[in-house]
Amino acid sequence: MSENYSFPDFLSYCTTSHNSMRVDGEVFWFNKIPVPIVLVKKVFFSMDVILKSYSNHLLSALSLALYELSQSEQHGLFADFPDPDALRIKQADGSIQAAWEFCQGIQLFKQFEQTLGLLTGLPNTELSLAEFERSLSFKAKKYDRLYFPESIKVELLRDFPKALDFLTRAKGDFFGNVIADDLSIYRAGFGDAFSGVFNHYLDFKFDRFPRLDPREAVVGHFEDLTVKGMGSVKLVDYADGQLWDPFLQHEGGVGVEVDKNHPVLDLPAEDQLMCLLLSLAKEEMAIFDDSLKEAIESFRFRVSHTLRSYSAPRD
Repeated sequence: MSENYSFPDFLSYCTTSHNSMRVDGEVFWFNKIPVPIVLVKKVFFSMDVILKSYSNHLLSALSLALYELSQSEQHGLFADFPDPDALRIKQADGSIQAAWEFCQGIQLFKQFEQTLGLLTGLPNTELSLAEFERSLSFKAKKYDRLYFPESIKVELLRDFPKALDFLTRAKGDFFGNVIADDLSIYRAGFGDAFSGVFNHYLDFKFDRFPRLDPREAVVGHFEDLTVKGMGSVKLVDYADGQLWDPFLQHEGGVGVEVDKNHPVLDLPAEDQLMCLLLSLAKEEMAIFDDSLKEAIESFRFRVSHTLRSYSAPRD
């Protein structure tokens, strides 16, 4: 079966490519670190934001390395970052703007920006001075621990081989805290797991789905919805263990809570309805009590009728 850019296929890629990762019910295990699978899902469906942040950090790290290599005397500029205190000092002596301007004048650097845009699938990966400074202000591990996949290493080895003396990928655990901060998730305990998941995501995305915009994964993904004359659909964490749970709205209206973590919502949009209908049909055919069967048949008829009215064109 062909592999898709989807959350289930990404989970399968993680668990089959690395024995330190496994899924046990609603828990994703990275080594001995348990992570609620809802957080891993949140990371996957936020990759447009996270990849832009990653692109900024990678380009910032490369900018520092290239600028330091250009200086007759190296002053450990690369080794200091990211760090907000170091940023203030280096902004004051002009080193930060000088490093950014230096790389903006290198054609191979601008080509690398374009290549990174193709691999991430994002529309704009050019590094502005403001993004450069914002990346360098992050309080985290240093850039020598920034992971990048082999496809990026090939580009760097060809065009900037000496920069790899700085970008060593030591431990590759830089990005976990960046993700936690970007998504407003408490860092403690999850940083290493997020780093491991994200490193595997980079391999998954860059090697298998270059050029694909990660925002495509959200197409067909449920969002809160209110339709005049019909009611509202609200996404919740677990609707009492069910896919949906109805509730009464103000003034007698009817709404529905939908468990946003149910795996059926990870399927392509066109498959979700088919799986729901097949599940309903299977359970209906398993009912042999005549009175209950009659009630279910009435329920099916009334749902079909209501669905017709909801499907009618609306002003």
